Amino acid sequence: MGLSIDDSTFVREALAEFIEVHKEELGDKTEEAVNLVRLLYEGNNTDTKNKFALIRKFIDETSCFSFAGIFSRDPELSEGLKNLYFFDLVEKVRFSKMQQESLRDTSTYNRHIEKSLTEMKNALAVLFELGSEYTEVQSVLEKYFEFTRHVNTSKAWLEFDSLKKHPVFQKFTNTL
Repeated sequence: MGLSIDDSTFVREALAEFIEVHKEELGDKTEEAVNLVRLLYEGNNTDTKNKFALIRKFIDETSCFSFAGIFSRDPELSEGLKNLYFFDLVEKVRFSKMQQESLRDTSTYNRHIEKSLTEMKNALAVLFELGSEYTEVQSVLEKYFEFTRHVNTSKAWLEFDSLKKHPVFQKFTNTL
């Protein structure tokens, strides 16, 4: 008994591996990469017309943040993805500010923002891969650092340090 095409986890992982192996070639043919992702989600009640949302869903579901850079060569796709990830980061910061005002207990607030740190790190990694400039991400990086400092756990600092491979992040840490 073989694997069925309905095994979306297998298909997603296979496609992620294929893209990782062929990211150089696909970077020159971003439309082909988009079409592969579109094929993956067709029939799953997903809006296959919104390529930005499809690519974001694929990146997030596969945790392949490092190959988001293949989409940076397509200016429209790159800007659309950046906008999605920036919007998500801004919402996390805004919601955390609201939580800070409603949660008077510092430890409760820190537990709340700790849950957001991994998602923030992943979104920042995608933005770095898409070629975001320092000025674009500076204010988000400041909040990410502030949240990491308040949570102050080894996991939070390991995730923070994992972004040091990106020059924009190194530039930020050099200002601390």
